[in-house]
Amino acid sequence: MMIIVTHLLISFLILIVAPIKADVFLFFFFPSAIIIANFLEIISNKKVKDFFLITFLLLSLTPYFL
Repeated sequence: MMIIVTHLLISFLILIVAPIKADVFLFFFFPSAIIIANFLEIISNKKVKDFFLITFLLLSLTPYFL
């Protein structure tokens, strides 16, 4: 888990320093997806888990309608 957090911090620094490109965001979203997936597996309350999943789904679809 520490390797993933380190990768997340390094990718965040690259995201800040590098010019904005689509491939830079992949370095940031890969460790974020793993951390969020592990968080959702740990949650035992089904309502909270469904809330997070629906929120992430809506956030991912929002840019298409703006």
